[in-house]
Amino acid sequence: MPVSDAVVWGLLAALLAGLLSNALSLAAIRTRIGLDHVSERSNHSQPTPRLGGMAVIGGLAGATTILAMAGLLSPESGMLLVLTMAAGAIGIADDFLTLRPQVKILLLNILAFAGAVLLGPVAELPIPLAGWVAIPHWLGVVVAGFWLLSIVNVVNFMDGLNGLAGSYAVLVLAAAGTLWSEPSWPLLAAQVAVLGFLFCNVFEGRIFLGDAGSLSLGFLLGAAPLVANEESRGFWLIPLVCLPLIADVALTLVRRAARGARLSEPHREHLYQRIKAAGWSHQAASVTLLFTGVMALLVATSMWRACADRPSVYWLSALFIVLLWAAALYGMLFIKLRRGAGLEGTLR
Repeated sequence: MPVSDAVVWGLLAALLAGLLSNALSLAAIRTRIGLDHVSERSNHSQPTPRLGGMAVIGGLAGATTILAMAGLLSPESGMLLVLTMAAGAIGIADDFLTLRPQVKILLLNILAFAGAVLLGPVAELPIPLAGWVAIPHWLGVVVAGFWLLSIVNVVNFMDGLNGLAGSYAVLVLAAAGTLWSEPSWPLLAAQVAVLGFLFCNVFEGRIFLGDAGSLSLGFLLGAAPLVANEESRGFWLIPLVCLPLIADVALTLVRRAARGARLSEPHREHLYQRIKAAGWSHQAASVTLLFTGVMALLVATSMWRACADRPSVYWLSALFIVLLWAAALYGMLFIKLRRGAGLEGTLR
């Protein structure tokens, strides 16, 4: 297909994804189906539809149809989208049926390791002092499966503020697109589909992603670098960009484990939730975390990729990103503390 035709069809698919996602989000808002009711751990004050993820999946499905008809969907990209929609199906089941935690984690484990087998393993590990170390295929599958399972849960945990998970997913998918040697039309369609949802979510929180959205987006942004056309080390760019999200989840789990709390229990102890409880708006907290993601992307693409043959630089980049994340988010907490906003319990 001529390049000009490919561009037209690719952009048409992305436009359709955005329009469908937005239309389905508005329809869900009007029908008030699948409401997320207010609870002790909620960051919203009234029942709100949580079908935004289904709207995003619907938009992506429409775009997938266009790309397939135009011959712009490779077998690898097609498998990526099928598995992404499978993750969304698990989320839909949880949104409507409230799956038992054991069933949900079992299904996610199966999906993550199926994705690792079908989409490709991680080929190398960045080991300080030892350099880039090639690993056996079976170990690469284990690493890829663990990564997919982890990032799906991270995005699921971090989907708690208006615009947070969706906007961060757009950023990570843009970063993943730079690893593809050809135009990444499926990733562009996914980004535009998320933007269609965000128009209904960011400012007034009229609809939420739900598990259908957070699980599917988590899988997509985790799996996209596995099928990228760039040499295998490019995969490691994405964990750096996701590090602000990973750091929040890791810190929260460590703090809860240290005092003997059950890790599977719902809670409001993530750092972004404590920032919201301190008096910052959804948008302020989300923008700050997104800012740390943008900085992580800049660090990853400049400081590390300029020295891609030195794994020690990779880990120094990771340390710098974590410090930047901590400075930005804890800085927001201390600003409220200094203003006397009353942060009882938010800094413990």
